Amino acid sequence: ENRGKEKNKWVAFVLCLFLGVFGAHKFYEGKILMGVIYIFTGGLLLIGCIIDLIAILMKQIRTMYKIGELKKEKDILF
Repeated sequence: ENRGKEKNKWVAFVLCLFLGVFGAHKFYEGKILMGVIYIFTGGLLLIGCIIDLIAILMKQIRTMYKIGELKKEKDILF
C-alpha cells in the first residue's frame, strides 16, 4: 500500500522512534487511517510502536543485504 515513491526507511524509523505514539511514521508512509488510529490509541498503547520499530529496522537491513551494503556473516568470518 505504498503510494507513489518508495519512502526512506531511516526517516520512518526516526519518526517512529520519536513520534511513534502520534503515528508520524504511518502518515509519512502514506497510511493515513493507521496514523489516525495511532493518534487516538497512543500508538496502539505503545506496543504498536515497538513492533513497528523492529519491523522497519528489519526491512532496512533486508534491503541493505539485497543491494550489497552489508555482507553476510559467513563472508565476514571467513
